[in-house]
Amino acid sequence: MKGAFLLHGWGTDRRVWRRYWMLENEAPMQNMLNDMGFETIILDLPGSYVQRGKDLEWYARYLGRIIKEREDLDEILLIGHSMGGIVTRMYLSFEDDEFSEGIGRVTGSIMLGSPHHGTSVPHFDRLTSFLTPIADLVNPWNERIKKGDEQNYFMTTPCYRDIQLGSDLLIALNEKGSRRNVDYHFIWTNGDTVAEPQHTCILPGATGHLIDKLAVNHFNMCYRSEVVEEVEGIINGTAEPSGLQFYPPPEGCSHRNGHLWLPEHGLVTREGSNIWECSKCKERNYSFALPVELRCRHSQKIPQMHKWEHIGRFYRYKFKCKRCMENIWYPPIPNGGQ
Repeated sequence: MKGAFLLHGWGTDRRVWRRYWMLENEAPMQNMLNDMGFETIILDLPGSYVQRGKDLEWYARYLGRIIKEREDLDEILLIGHSMGGIVTRMYLSFEDDEFSEGIGRVTGSIMLGSPHHGTSVPHFDRLTSFLTPIADLVNPWNERIKKGDEQNYFMTTPCYRDIQLGSDLLIALNEKGSRRNVDYHFIWTNGDTVAEPQHTCILPGATGHLIDKLAVNHFNMCYRSEVVEEVEGIINGTAEPSGLQFYPPPEGCSHRNGHLWLPEHGLVTREGSNIWECSKCKERNYSFALPVELRCRHSQKIPQMHKWEHIGRFYRYKFKCKRCMENIWYPPIPNGGQ
């Protein structure tokens, strides 16, 4: 029997897979998997990653114990959204005898919008401020959050610490690589404003699938037809890799001693470039060359991306000259506006 485990992300629950939270049968991903002959198991993870006593390893072991109990499943597919994708990777990285039999039955892992290198903490803070007002309604964690202390609470949880950009846990997990018997895929979208920068969703060594549509965002990708069809194509073997031009440089940094590239701030556009930074020596490189050479009024080259801004319907890069501190946008803003 084939089984598919669906893992939700940070601060959410099993309802994230539904198009409408109150309608249980409106879960396109689950319906598609059932039609393909899978028994679909949608997990409600205790605490939703926001309890102080539970880190990502705790959730990975929790997943491992559930899989171990399902001895009737001969073939297992793991689908994790956001932090759920990180949990599936951590589970598959275990060398414990306790989980070896269950891991041996896993044939595929599909990660949706998972920040494999972490996400920008300031942006993650904005997500916590959004979720806090509904905490008393959903309240999947045991510790009651004191009013006015919500942000401090989230910042002290282990999963919040581990999901920071370039965290020690994620660097160590990425250094372990992937299991040979598991087919790894990741799906990401240029409409994601939670996994920041967006190319943090790229996992070298896995097959990537870019949903090039701004309407597909971090949360609705769990049920959008574009993503469901891509997952179906991955299972059938018909989905083609995409977004390869945004991968980190194939060569290492100049030290050539196994350093890992981490994503620097910047959003994906067809014209622009992503910056990757070595996790150890901090050397920077581009996923591919910029189509134009940007210069400030003082004719100084602009080698460093400063930050990005969302202007109107388009994502643009913002560069800053190190010498004169002048800002330049790419692609250019119409009428020279900033």
